[in-house]
Amino acid sequence: MHFIKNNLPFKVNETANPQQSFLFNVLGSFAQFERDIIVRRTSEGRERAKSRCKHMSRPLQPRRNIDEALRLYNSRNTNG
Repeated sequence: MHFIKNNLPFKVNETANPQQSFLFNVLGSFAQFERDIIVRRTSEGRERAKSRCKHMSRPLQPRRNIDEALRLYNSRNTNG
């Protein structure tokens, strides 16, 4: 990574430079903060949908698709 405005090359493996270590930690902290916000919003949305009795999974397959899949699975040794 290279910060063009400050002409600062940034190498992840280099720990001797305190400025690079600081920037790495700050960027990591922001990334973790954003991830925590996403998880919280997703959880809140899921709970809101559940409270409104919304369907939270994939639509079910027709029974004939399930029967065909089971038939193919059971005959896997004989049909190659």
